[in-house]
Amino acid sequence: MKKINSLIFYRHSNHGYTLLELLIVLGFMGILFVLAYQLLFFSNQSFQTMSNQAIFMDEARKTIRQLEQEIRRARKATDIFDEYGIVSISEQEIKVYVDINKDDIPECLRYRVHQGKLKKSISYATNDQYPYLYGSFSKEEIIMSGITNTDVFTKLEKVSKENKKDQRQKIQIKFVLQNQNDTMEIIRYAMSKSREKSD
Repeated sequence: MKKINSLIFYRHSNHGYTLLELLIVLGFMGILFVLAYQLLFFSNQSFQTMSNQAIFMDEARKTIRQLEQEIRRARKATDIFDEYGIVSISEQEIKVYVDINKDDIPECLRYRVHQGKLKKSISYATNDQYPYLYGSFSKEEIIMSGITNTDVFTKLEKVSKENKKDQRQKIQIKFVLQNQNDTMEIIRYAMSKSREKSD
């Protein structure tokens, strides 16, 4: 009698897995696979977003650095405005006289924000001695996009109000940038040099 019971038990314990047990195991494996996939997907997406933001921010900083350098190198080129280097400035536009092609005659650079894009164009002098005369702007190129604010350029007061020869001016440059779902704000200050006339 004992022999028969142990034989029945032996046969019962080696029959394999039931369909229900296999379905439960497959269900758990499926849940683990989905969780692992979601974790990998979101990690990759977060890395990609941060990488895009870093590239976008780096390009914005390079553009602003270039603009700051041109403002610092500004020269007086005309007698139209009593301002040295900076021709005119409004919230969405700035014009600066800079000798970019190193021929000792300053070109007039215009930066303007139009439809969320920062555009740069250039006007060349039509004569070869001070005061210079300038034609229309050409070669307009988009150098930055994603700008959401309208108060980009702000002219602050002169550095020295008492000294008339010191015509340095402080300018605030502010960009509020929209990149996908993120908003970034960059505020920088640039100062023009004191120039009585073109070098």
